[in-house]
Amino acid sequence: MKDQNDKYPIKKALKSLKEKDILTSKNLMGINSDQLDDRDFVEAMRSLENGLTLLAKGHHPQASEPLRKALPILNLSSNEEMKFLVSIMADFSDGISKLFAGDAHSAATLLNLSTEAIERLTFFIPGFEKVALSCKAASQIAVSRTLLNSGNLPEAEAIFGKVEIIYRELRELLDESNKDDIPFLAETLSSKIEFSILLMSFDLTVLDFDSMKNRLDAAKTNYTELLKILPNFADTPIKTVLEVICILFSVYKVLAEIGNKIICERKPLTIKDIEKLIEVDKKLFEAHQKANISGERGRPLIFSISQLNKLQERFLEIGKIKKKDFGKYGGFISLGALIIQVLIVHFTIHPAGTEALLFFLGEIIVSLIVGFGFEAIKFKPLLSLYSEAIKAKINK
Repeated sequence: MKDQNDKYPIKKALKSLKEKDILTSKNLMGINSDQLDDRDFVEAMRSLENGLTLLAKGHHPQASEPLRKALPILNLSSNEEMKFLVSIMADFSDGISKLFAGDAHSAATLLNLSTEAIERLTFFIPGFEKVALSCKAASQIAVSRTLLNSGNLPEAEAIFGKVEIIYRELRELLDESNKDDIPFLAETLSSKIEFSILLMSFDLTVLDFDSMKNRLDAAKTNYTELLKILPNFADTPIKTVLEVICILFSVYKVLAEIGNKIICERKPLTIKDIEKLIEVDKKLFEAHQKANISGERGRPLIFSISQLNKLQERFLEIGKIKKKDFGKYGGFISLGALIIQVLIVHFTIHPAGTEALLFFLGEIIVSLIVGFGFEAIKFKPLLSLYSEAIKAKINK
């Protein structure tokens, strides 16, 4: 029976290399023994193995350098398919690096060129189905980001709908108990959250808090799942970025709630609201610190954090109860004070009968005028009642 590994020359070549059979390894890679010194070949193969391992574990940006390092040696191979695919893998890794650095246009070019080719890796290197799907998703994300940068939100959302379909396929291949699958799982969860955050930044510019709430609700499950798996994630810059994304999601939740209250409903901040905004300030400080130490991937998030900080400060300013707002209740307070004065007069002077009623009505009307000023005209029926009573008293 034919060895199942025959269609995977790289895997067999690496196995031969570990068994110190360099000649067989060279033959499997399609490299003539006289073409290349053994030491250079071994070094190139180790770089290739390192790059492939990083790709298989979902550490796409880190895979670029070792794959590029192996390419000059592999270019000596007579196996054209292998040379082509390794080159495509290196392009793919570069594309992801540019995507994480915020260069969506360059990322889209690299990833779109390599999407179909990377799918051929499933027939070339075992276990690359996950990488192929990850590549397809990343390519679409890059396109979506490019559209977002140009302000084309509807088309960007439509493209991201394709990403969600790809990620559903990827999730079916993942085993949550397998630590090697955790980076892929985190990718499927964080992409939805980060895209929601990007769209909510546009919602904020037009104060569309209802849209923000809908986006928060749509990404809530992903956010909850990501929080659960983060403790199992290796301590890398990528993990730090994922923590920043989670912090920003929780911040947007508070800002959407309070922004709707103070701007749309025009209600002042309560003590509880102020406490929430103070907590937001602390979270944004933490997010800024984490983004600073997370390398290129966290750099695009620093501007967003800075903008949210300014927004948090403005919400505190807008939502404060101004001293002049006391005037809203000044009429009732003045009225209450004068009524108390009337009662004191009533119980000390003891007016009786109709005189007592007229005295009491008269003092209330004076209280209304003092308390509400021109607004006291709304109490005209009471003034008419008092006038009629006075006329009757005179005529009598």
